[in-house]
Amino acid sequence: MGRLSERLAALGLVLPEPPKAVAAYVPAVVAGTFCFTSGQLPLHAGQLVAQGIVGQEVTVEQAQKRPDVCLERY
Repeated sequence: MGRLSERLAALGLVLPEPPKAVAAYVPAVVAGTFCFTSGQLPLHAGQLVAQGIVGQEVTVEQAQKRPDVCLERY
C-alpha cells in the first residue's frame, strides 16, 4: 500500500469508484507535485451534489465545499 492509501485508511476515508468518462478527455494530469483537473463535477454516488448560481441558488459556503467532492475521486 502506498503512502496516500495508508494515510486515507488511517483517517478512515474510503474513496468512491471514479465515474466513467463521458467524453474523450483526460480528467486529471499530474506534473511534478501538481495535479491539474478539468471538466469535473461535484458528483457523489453518481448524483450531482450541488447545482446553481453562487449567491442566488447556492450559498458561498456550499460552493466552497464542492471542490472536495470533485477531488475525492482522484
